[in-house]
Amino acid sequence: DEVSLELAILLESKTNEFNSLSIIGHSLGGLLTQRLLYLADQENAKQDGIYSFLDKVEKAFIIGAPNLGSPFARQYDKLFNILANKASEFSLLKVDSAIINILADGIITPRVDSVEYLVMAGTADYELNLLLFQTSTSKYFNASSDGVVGVDSAQHVGEGYVPNKCEDYYELGATHTDLLHHEGSRQVIEKIITKQDAS
Repeated sequence: DEVSLELAILLESKTNEFNSLSIIGHSLGGLLTQRLLYLADQENAKQDGIYSFLDKVEKAFIIGAPNLGSPFARQYDKLFNILANKASEFSLLKVDSAIINILADGIITPRVDSVEYLVMAGTADYELNLLLFQTSTSKYFNASSDGVVGVDSAQHVGEGYVPNKCEDYYELGATHTDLLHHEGSRQVIEKIITKQDAS
């Protein structure tokens, strides 16, 4: 929650620089986005207007967030750290045991009524070549996943599921890391931000 509140303070300091805001959060960033919005809303309930940026938030894109947790996280925390930082020029996230616990167990954060929540989930598993054997992340999931987060975990935001395909829920044949780098996901996000039909 400390990082979420720091981000809320930063957004509040820049609130005069924007008229509307859509926040995109991937994986742990999706959990952080939800916490940021909820904590800012709770602080506003205590002292009206402390976080005025919240009035400008229109949409929260929650992409591949382990809201219900990820079975993959605890068993393969070192590999998870590598996958979480894949395709980055620098390490964006140092995964420690507290973060592994959050990623493994998930965290359900109530929605903020004034914000439209949109979800994107991937359905392509990782095929892993581990020196002497090959395996797939699909063996850790009972249903579709992006190789790190199950579709049901990604789809569960706040009090329930975000169910309406091509309205508030988007599913792509992409792995967890490819959800942000996949051309299809970028096009969906772009169309939603510009209020075009994303289907």
